[in-house]
Amino acid sequence: TVLITGIGFACLTVWPFGDKTVLIIDSLHQYLPFYTDMHNKLVNGGSLLYSFSGGLGYNFWSTYAYYLASPLLGDRKEDVAKFSFLMVLIPTENVCDFMDLMILLKIGLCGGCFAWYLHRRDPKRRYLPVVFGVMFALSNFVIGYYFNLMWLDSIVLFPIILMGVEKLINDRDGR
Repeated sequence: TVLITGIGFACLTVWPFGDKTVLIIDSLHQYLPFYTDMHNKLVNGGSLLYSFSGGLGYNFWSTYAYYLASPLLGDRKEDVAKFSFLMVLIPTENVCDFMDLMILLKIGLCGGCFAWYLHRRDPKRRYLPVVFGVMFALSNFVIGYYFNLMWLDSIVLFPIILMGVEKLINDRDGR
């Protein structure tokens, strides 16, 4: 999925293959300012609790929790925070590129998690889970709403949640 999406990025000359971005609508007008504000806070040592960068100011911590903190890359709060804080390693002008990379990786995780789920359901099948994982990750919903980065998290987590529900129902196991 990452390879296919990467080829699409190359054809559209999206970073790192050109100077364009895939950010549109909410990701461009809402998420980008939030990520840029967070980047500036991390680099310049600003408060993560409140921000004066919009209007008369806003509660940055709740914005971080709702829009920026991804539950994908760790099972503890510290792990989630570490991924978002990788932005400190990039210059401010590359926040767009960082977001493009996150979209690429999250679309890849969509396919990977769904393929894992299908493989766990029927371990004898080797290639069909991969094919259906790619189809899931490149579905119309994902392609149509990729610009909402936090929604991609829910698509990635869907097969994992489904596996948990099946375990609850079939095995009566809540772990």
